[in-house]
Amino acid sequence: MINPRLSIGFFKNKTIFFALLVISALLVLALTQDWLHAKIQGYSFYLSESLLFNSFWFCFIPIVLLVKRIPIKSNVLSIAVKSMASASIHFLLYPALVFILSSLLFDHTYFFSRVLTYGLSEYLYIVLIGYPLIYLAFNFMDRLIQSTATASTEMITVTKGAQKILVDPKDIISIHAESPYIKLITSKGSFLHSESLKSMLKKLNNGAFIRIHKSTIINLTMLVSYTSRLNGDYDIELKNGSTVRMSRNYSAAFKQSLNYSGQANKSSG
Repeated sequence: MINPRLSIGFFKNKTIFFALLVISALLVLALTQDWLHAKIQGYSFYLSESLLFNSFWFCFIPIVLLVKRIPIKSNVLSIAVKSMASASIHFLLYPALVFILSSLLFDHTYFFSRVLTYGLSEYLYIVLIGYPLIYLAFNFMDRLIQSTATASTEMITVTKGAQKILVDPKDIISIHAESPYIKLITSKGSFLHSESLKSMLKKLNNGAFIRIHKSTIINLTMLVSYTSRLNGDYDIELKNGSTVRMSRNYSAAFKQSLNYSGQANKSSG
């Protein structure tokens, strides 16, 4: 079975590597273009100055890493807002970066207003087209990661007497330690299974399952509500009518998972 964590890490690492590769390639092309232009026009080519003004391309990386975290639910709205925000930041960051580097490393300084005018005249169309394409690509990768994680969760085979039963993970409500077994509470009955909670969580880790106690795992899609005990612990109500206790040690990860998964839930404490 493919571990979703490995798949997600693989996709993220590939995405970052590909982005760096594209930026590096664009930088090389821009430097080459500057060199050719200098040769054709008959003026001297200075690599340091060309690198300074082509720092425009490297501004994409920190801006994308920062802005793509903006939490907006609508995909279309998200891409539009993030693209406009990124373009605005880019045309502030780029001239500021050139100004600072030239004042520190060169014998002459390129002032903010001059570089801003240059950036708008040279790169406006690249920024307005580039950022929407980048966020569309990230949106596609996120969907691919989610589908990979979901697809990687297979049926669980449990034994009931001499009978082998296949349990669909989406039917699991909660899982409890019941040494030397674990107990799967499902919408179709309860089953003892010879496995540890830790290994089961890894097997089911598609974003829906989370540990809430050292002896309990729940399916977030089966969550109805959670109520504070006023001591850091919580009572969690599940769709089968049962209530399980969540330890304070797991509450932060639980709430973070709720925010990530977008589960509709209510809290009375």
